[in-house]
Amino acid sequence: MSELASPPVTSIDIQIFELGTQAMKLLFKQLEDSTSSPEQVIVPHQLIRRQSCSRWQK
Repeated sequence: MSELASPPVTSIDIQIFELGTQAMKLLFKQLEDSTSSPEQVIVPHQLIRRQSCSRWQK
């Protein structure tokens, strides 16, 4: 949707599918062993620069 705006809006791709997949893996792991300690998983992200952050021209 961000690229359809006028001007196209800069956004961050947070890899929503991978984020959900990792969350479910951690949830199942916690359900299998409730004594396991919490884990931190870093899901890669990407800044997608579009015209909304380009240099303003007179």
